[in-house]
Amino acid sequence: EKGRMNEKTLRNMTEQLASNFSEVEFIWHGGEPTLMGLEFYKKVKDIQSENESKKFENGIQTNAGKTLTEDLLDFFKKENYGVGLSLDGPKHLHDFTRVDHNGNGTFDDVIKSVNLMKSKGMETGAICVLNRYNVDKIDEIYDFFNENQISVKVNPLIPTGRAKNNANLSITPKEYADAIKQFEGALAKLLPYQQSDFEGIFKAMAGLPVTIRLLDPPLHEFLPADKASQAEMARRLKVSPKRVQTEVDK
Repeated sequence: EKGRMNEKTLRNMTEQLASNFSEVEFIWHGGEPTLMGLEFYKKVKDIQSENESKKFENGIQTNAGKTLTEDLLDFFKKENYGVGLSLDGPKHLHDFTRVDHNGNGTFDDVIKSVNLMKSKGMETGAICVLNRYNVDKIDEIYDFFNENQISVKVNPLIPTGRAKNNANLSITPKEYADAIKQFEGALAKLLPYQQSDFEGIFKAMAGLPVTIRLLDPPLHEFLPADKASQAEMARRLKVSPKRVQTEVDK
């Protein structure tokens, strides 16, 4: 079916990666990866299992609508998938830009998924896209994610790819940088609590090794891939096209 990965492509992709790398991480991303259904991800498991000497990790980034079923979540939990949701803050901000094919806001469906994941003991994390409508409401966005105990990464809406269709909602690099500074200011208030958490972890581990993984927003994934868009971004940022290309290649 057009627009869907078939088994032949899935198998070829997996085998080519496995033949070149000992560890492979798949991130199942948009359009909407949950539309592939449970049977597709079972096939993913089967094909990856055929390469016994290789290590595979899987993650999925979803809009968390009605297609993120309980059966899928049970499978993702069992197979240790990292599940990321798309959530742009509280209801009135999220529903302004994230609607279904009928034009209805999707906030309630996403929160239902969040609560279902929590009930299953799954970690809840989200990507929040900053746009023209919500970029000046950083404090409200931060409070929302903090109160609901949802880990969040913030990414800017930039006018490239399909986002060009909504260029009026894009934000400038300076607006994004200012927003990040606001987030960092809020996070600074948490440092004493984080220090206490680490002290508790080290005490509980009683000298055993501790690994702490730091995750940074993968901004290079949201930069344009084609030369024309890179040149336009370089012009707007007043940097060289080579500088943009270097960030894309990271």
